[in-house]
Amino acid sequence: MNNRKNQYQLRLQRAYSKEMWINLAMLLLPSILIAAIFAAMFYTWGVSVFLIYFVLPMFYAVDRRLRYQLTGIGNPRFSYIDGYKAFFQSNKGGIFGVLVSLVFGFAILLFFLLALFQTVPYIVHNFPEAIPYFEGTLTAYSKSSLFNQTELQAYLFDNGIHLIRPATIYMGIISYVPIATVIFFFIDENLSNHYLAGIILPDIDENVSASQARSAIRSTVSKGFVPYRFKEQIKMNWTYYVIYSLVYGGALYGASFITTNNINLVPITFMLVPSFGIILALYLNYFCLINRYTILEENKDVVLASISVPMRTTIYQTFHAKEYIHGEESKVRGSFIPMPSYDDPRQIKGNVVNLNEDKGDKEI
Repeated sequence: MNNRKNQYQLRLQRAYSKEMWINLAMLLLPSILIAAIFAAMFYTWGVSVFLIYFVLPMFYAVDRRLRYQLTGIGNPRFSYIDGYKAFFQSNKGGIFGVLVSLVFGFAILLFFLLALFQTVPYIVHNFPEAIPYFEGTLTAYSKSSLFNQTELQAYLFDNGIHLIRPATIYMGIISYVPIATVIFFFIDENLSNHYLAGIILPDIDENVSASQARSAIRSTVSKGFVPYRFKEQIKMNWTYYVIYSLVYGGALYGASFITTNNINLVPITFMLVPSFGIILALYLNYFCLINRYTILEENKDVVLASISVPMRTTIYQTFHAKEYIHGEESKVRGSFIPMPSYDDPRQIKGNVVNLNEDKGDKEI
């Protein structure tokens, strides 16, 4: 156990170098853009969300630089331009996993929106100046129909500024879990699976898409490795989750004092806390990813043990196939599945050992 911890520390030392500050600086622009895109949803009727696609290559660039720090593989000067080339020319970005994560995130947000809707009156009553306007909103709502919201819209346009403080609290509360879940779990899990794919099959990006790589890993590694990896991740990252919660809560409290007399600024005002939460989570997640990648790098023996013998055969054959494209990653990492011994009594066909020859095989 102590040896494993020492391995973790040696790997982490690579990430916590002066290059880390450059990476964190590069993370700022895409983080602000993502937060701005979400803040603009109410002005664009949600259309601004599609702009996320054009920001993702910047995050990809930061991720590639982080991976280089941990492994020494790749381009140490990977730039935004390289990220855009990878996305739009080489199709290595893996947009599908991000889109699925966002869909789940909005589904969770909708769930909390409905589940906590009954708490709105209690929130409003903490702001006495907003109570009459809240009651006026309910009256206007009762006079409106599904297809005719004219009276309600007119009332909110005239009096919405008086509801900004409770609206800010409500929006901040229902956004807390979705932001954390999408960034710390959904997106991280996709990135980790893609990273693991590169360990098991080096240069897999040169041969299949990122989504295919993640899918292959989910079917390759046994479920026994999942709880082990999860336990290690919680052990190393729980402090960042706590920091996120405390800072987010402090920001929510501070934002509850913000007011505005401009009705056009109301939507962006009550989106301040979620937008800040996105930036906060993205920065904390940089360090969470360092730990996640370190866990994968330093537990290769556990990963290998979790792969079935037939699947090892497939991986070995795939990596040594003539059609498989090899690059720098293959040269540095080599074959993840050890080369079978020539003393192995099982049948050898060409460069590949048939590990399915009998049912009594031991794992290599």
